[in-house]
This record gives sequence, C-alpha cells and structure tokens, in this order.
Amino acid sequence: MTRKWEERSKLIMLEQLQSVGAKISPKDVKLLMQGPSERDIVYSGLEDTMATAVGETLATMRKHSVQPRIGAFLNALKKIEATYKDAGLTLG
Repeated sequence: MTRKWEERSKLIMLEQLQSVGAKISPKDVKLLMQGPSERDIVYSGLEDTMATAVGETLATMRKHSVQPRIGAFLNALKKIEATYKDAGLTLG
C-alpha cells in the first residue's frame, strides 16, 4: 500500500516538474521512480527502533537521575516485566 502511494506521489511530482519546463532525463526518471530496496526498508525500521530506544533511555535517565547504561537496563527490565505479565507468568 505504501509503495503504490509513494509511486503515485513521485509520478505527480515528476509531472508537475515537467509541466513547468523542467528537463528530466529518462535515467533520472527511472532513479526517482524506483522504490526502496529491502535493505533500505530494513535499515529504516532499525533506525526507527533505535531512535525510539534512545528516546526512552533518555527519558528514564532524566526521571531517575541515572547514567545511560542504568537507564537502558531499567527499560529492559520494564519490557521483560511486561512480557511476563502478557504471558501470564507473574505471581502478582
């Protein structure tokens, strides 16, 4: 779904550029129209995951006035706790 939307929006952008007289070579059109590779998609997902983790770690550091390693450790423990609760493995 996202890929088709992206292709359509790129096509509209190219049509608009060409309508105002921009000269775009067929090679450049092909480059603009090709979608992301699997590697690009994976790296994008990893970047989002890491950015979220850094944000969570910074928030935990500030909240508890601790060093980055301790903040990351606290977040990891919270996630383990949530997983155990979701699986019904806690006593409380």
